[in-house]
Order: sequence, then C-alpha cells, then structure tokens
Amino acid sequence: ERPRMHGGEARLVGRERELTSLESALDEARDGRGLMVALVGEPGIGKSRLALEMRIRAETAGFATAWTSSRSYASAFPYHLVAQLAAQLLDRHDGEPTADALRRAGVAASDDETLGRWARVLDDVLGEASSDDAGLAELPPAGRQRVLVHAIGGLLRAASDRRPMLVVLDDLHWADPASLAVVEELLDILPGLHVALLATYRSNWSHGWEGRSAYEQLNLRALRPE
Repeated sequence: ERPRMHGGEARLVGRERELTSLESALDEARDGRGLMVALVGEPGIGKSRLALEMRIRAETAGFATAWTSSRSYASAFPYHLVAQLAAQLLDRHDGEPTADALRRAGVAASDDETLGRWARVLDDVLGEASSDDAGLAELPPAGRQRVLVHAIGGLLRAASDRRPMLVVLDDLHWADPASLAVVEELLDILPGLHVALLATYRSNWSHGWEGRSAYEQLNLRALRPE
C-alpha cells in the first residue's frame, strides 16, 4: 500500500546529496549488486518523504517496489514486518494456496518437499497456518526462521530476476525482533540480488550492521531555513 502524503506530494527540495546516493544504489541493484541503504534521522526530519520519492523514481525507472511499515505496537507481534513483505512478494490470487503462488512466482526451491515447507512457514507468518499442522509443529523456532529466510530470499530472487526491485522498510526502529533477525540474514544474500533495501529509522536506534559490506547509511540533517 502506498503511504499517503499529508497535504499532497509536494516537490522535494534540499536533499540532492541523499538523492544522488540513493539513485546510485538503484543503479547498483539494477546491475545485480544489491545492498541496504538506511536513512537515519530525528522524528519528522523527512525520512519517509525521501523514501516515498525514491519509490516513485524507482517505479518510473522500471523497478518493482514493495513497502513495509512498522508501528510502535509491532514489536509485540512476531514477523509483523516480514508478513507485510511476504504478502506483497507472493501476490496471491483469491483463495490460491501459498505453494501454488510460490510456483507461479518462479522460486527456485530444490524439490516439492522444500516448497511445501516454505509454504507452511509463510502461512504461519501470514496467520493462515492450520493449528494441527504436524510439519510446522516439528520445526523449532530457529529452524522456522531459517526456512523463512530461505523462502523470503527465494521470493526476492525470483521477483528481482524479472525486474529490479526496491523494498522500503519504513520506521525500522519499531520492527519486531523476529523480523529484524530475518532482515539481518538477508544482508548476506543481498549482494547477489537485483534488490535495493531502503530502511528508515530514528537516530537513537542501533543494530550493529555498520560493518556489513551490503549496508550503507545516510544521516539526514535538518534543512537550512531557505
């Protein structure tokens, strides 16, 4: 869902430096050198507005896009962020089983058993798993996360092989810990994907990703009055 602007989508001014860096990240993603770029700053400084501008520019340049938003209550709901991303990547038809949506998406699962495991874990994240699913019950939390990373990674690879992709992770400082663990693992596979992850978060939040080769950070400063 496209975020709404208050008072209309006014022309963006004063962020030329940041826009140049973000356009460069899109070029890298188009060439198959995926990365995460973080827009960091105080509340109200314009992080989401800049992310929206980049979504518009990416779509104009032929990118597919997805947008997730974390909320202050989200940390109480495991995989709240990942569920939003999974739903957009799957893009299921009404009543379509998740395994069928995965096949239609062109994910490169090694066999039907793997595909079924991915589908069960995705259904669980989306709140659609059967309560008596024995295959799901046998998976420990760590194993479930591992399967989920593979499933999301497979969906991102399949989607971005068709069209380069921009994924916005808005207000990441409110994301739930389970989703953040998945995002951290995705940083390992990003360099081989046609995907740019654009995260926004407040400057008082930390994560420990600064040393990762697929991570870049732009610190937003207040605009000059003029």
